[in-house]
Amino acid sequence: MNQKVLAIAMAAALVVPMTSQAEITFSGIIQAEMGVAKQENSNNKDLQDGIRTSEDVEGSVSNGGPNCLRFDITEQLGSGLAAFARYQPTFNTANGSGTGLNSAQESWLGLKGESFYGRFGRMAGLYKSSKGLVDPFASTAIQARGTAGGMTGSAINAVACDAGVGSACRNGATGVHTQSKNFTATRAGIDSKTAALTHSSYIGDTLELGAKFGGFSFAVQGVYDQTASMDGAGLLELKYTAPNFTVFLAGSYADMGDISNTVNNVTNSNNDDNSGDGNWKIGGQYKLEGLIIGLQYEDAEMGNMDYDINPDGGKYVMGSLAYTMNNVTVGGWVSGYLSDIEDNYKLVVNNEAFGEDAINWGLGAIYSFSKRTMVYGGYRQVDSDNDYRDEIVYGVGIRHSF
Repeated sequence: MNQKVLAIAMAAALVVPMTSQAEITFSGIIQAEMGVAKQENSNNKDLQDGIRTSEDVEGSVSNGGPNCLRFDITEQLGSGLAAFARYQPTFNTANGSGTGLNSAQESWLGLKGESFYGRFGRMAGLYKSSKGLVDPFASTAIQARGTAGGMTGSAINAVACDAGVGSACRNGATGVHTQSKNFTATRAGIDSKTAALTHSSYIGDTLELGAKFGGFSFAVQGVYDQTASMDGAGLLELKYTAPNFTVFLAGSYADMGDISNTVNNVTNSNNDDNSGDGNWKIGGQYKLEGLIIGLQYEDAEMGNMDYDINPDGGKYVMGSLAYTMNNVTVGGWVSGYLSDIEDNYKLVVNNEAFGEDAINWGLGAIYSFSKRTMVYGGYRQVDSDNDYRDEIVYGVGIRHSF
């Protein structure tokens, strides 16, 4: 008995000094979904039968979701200066994968003052930080990103070349084309890296500097590690926040020559070693008595809807509405995608070339039991000139924040 008391006393002696100097906050999000996804089949005529799935990689059907545990640490250093850090592992509610403390989305530390800060490590990209301002169903199966529905992300229903055709879908040659849930075209490895420069994934080896003055905030991120596969990539965001509205401007850039040389020897034949790709967007949110309006314009060379075959990029114009009364929120979003693809890069199936322009939309509802727990459901659709990219998703889910 005395040994147990002594052990407890020793543990307390070690923990108390640490907690008296640093504030540690534990929080997180748990989300689970069930959905039905219908995608175009290989004969380019009909949507295949829907596939029921609860596989929520990072928490959402066919899209990146919010499941995480978060440890935030702050220590006051005096003279208005503080050290702060975050460690955020992720998990999958459907099959338990990604559990443990070695699957971090974010792991960074830095210093901050009253109006400025700096931090280094792996963190959320500045380009995607404003997505929730214009998408009322962000990080759910109904969201606008992920499959490139209404804003850039990692497309899932990509169009791939048949192995016997080689680069047919890049040069306009006639051949057999099939749909794939994984990129197999030349830009495959590159996409897995540049996802952090769109509305998906997280960026590592990164230094972020930011400042805030009144309602204005500005931040810039850069990868300065020459051994990193994203060396030279950069992101920035300028935002103004007022009581009833927020406006933002954001951009991202990557030296595609450097990336193509470091990702499994994948080469980007449309960019030489001195070229780069960039995305930029401008948008905002306006609030009025339960109504939230979101607008965004995005010009994208990375993560656009036809990124697997299109080196020229495209443009998204997106609008959203959400209305909340008591515990119920109803809303939706609609987006038009205008491809900049040139004729010699269009898909050719049975001697017919397909365009890539699309109309995409989503509609859903949220019921909030409290500020922390909600259930939701809805519908999302992609309708492209290239029928291979057509997609319909029904989804329902529950989310709890703590």
